[in-house]
Formats: sequence, structure tokens, C-alpha cells
Amino acid sequence: MKEITYNGITVYIPDDVLSGVMSYIALNEVRFQSVGAHPSPEMSGHHAAPSQAPMPNYAAPPMPSQEAAPKRRHGIFSSFKLSKKEAVEEPEKAELCEDAPVCADRPSVYSEVGVCSDQAAGPIDDILSNVEDTFQAHLLKLIDKKELTDSEVYKKAEIDRRHFSKIRSNPDYRPKKQTALALAFALELNMDEAVDLLSRAGYAFSPSSRADLIARYCIEHEIYDLTEVNALLFYYDQPLLGLQAE
Repeated sequence: MKEITYNGITVYIPDDVLSGVMSYIALNEVRFQSVGAHPSPEMSGHHAAPSQAPMPNYAAPPMPSQEAAPKRRHGIFSSFKLSKKEAVEEPEKAELCEDAPVCADRPSVYSEVGVCSDQAAGPIDDILSNVEDTFQAHLLKLIDKKELTDSEVYKKAEIDRRHFSKIRSNPDYRPKKQTALALAFALELNMDEAVDLLSRAGYAFSPSSRADLIARYCIEHEIYDLTEVNALLFYYDQPLLGLQAE
């Protein structure tokens, strides 16, 4: 058993859990670096050797083709008007938009291809009509699904009642990543559920973050006690979850 003390709290971590976390981090670090990436600064904790920075690439970028670059007006989003000769020789370009000259002068991303913004509004409206629940709405649904009370959740997540009230009363509330993770542990979510909840707050698990790797290991091995999770995070000099994150 490994004794870990943080913020006056003493936790005893089984040796197999600690060795499992070490192996999990080492395996994912090697896997991450093998695809050409490099670890972030937060990966260098007490137990990690500093990695050598890659040599910068000073090769000059290829010159753009002069023939492929169209003439542009009114900034990078505007295209060029078709000449009468071009309209006759290439009618398909002129047919892209009935008022192509107007679209060409309009500083819009759609004028780059000769399409009016009104024509593109339909697909965007369809996408926006399928927006899913916010973090707050999905969190409340998960609490009901798990048949838990608010107090049970915020106490397990080590979040105070006033902070949780802010989340409940604000549909657009966006928590810190550590707070979102603490709630995922309090709800005892599996990996798919945790990934989904994080994504609704605009976050994701990073393969270059030791904190995220430790959180992933704990979720995959159903270690949901936040004192144990925070003890492991503290051991590797990573940000703590719950009340410690605010």
C-alpha cells in the first residue's frame, strides 16, 4: 500500500493500482509519441524524465501556383466577377448563382464558389435544428437516470451546494474541465458516457495529458472514489478534481 497525503487527507493506494496507473501512462505516452506527437508540459511530473524537444523544420513552404490563384476583391472571402467572354465560354459558372455579379462583390465565404449565402442557409438551418442537450440539461438527465439526488451528486463530486445551484439554474453553464470530470466520477459514468458529458462542455480526453490518462484509467477500472482519484492526481502533480478545481 502506498500512503499519499494531500490537503490534510491521507489515502492508501493499493500497489497494484499504482503500478497499473504507471504502466497505463507509460504505454500511452509511448503510443502517443510513436505517431510523431510530443507530450505537453503537464506530462513532466516528478516521475517523468524530460523529453528532448524536436528540431524545428526551417524548410521554406512551397510557392503557390500563380495560375491557380484567382483574382479577388474586397478581402479573402470575395471571388471575381465573370467577364462576358467567360460567361459565354463557361456557362456552368454563371449558372451557379443567378445574381453572380452581386455575390462576387459581397464579402461572403459563399461568394468564393459563386454561391449566394441565401442558398446555403437551408443546410445550416437543418444542422442547427438538430442541436443536442447542453451540458447542464444532459447532466440533469443523467442524475435522474441514475436515480440520484442533487445532494448525493455534488457531495460525491466535492462541489459545494451554491456552485451546483449555479449549474442547475443556468442552461448555458460551462464548467471547468476538472469540475465536469468530478461530476462524471460522482455519477459513476462509463467511458462512453464520460466522453459524451465532457464533449457537451467543450472538452475531450487528451492523450498528451497525464491528468486525463489518470482519469481514463480510473474510469476504465471503475475507481470512482474521488479521494482516491485525487490522490493519484496529486502523486503525479496534476490538477485535482471537484472543489479543489474552483
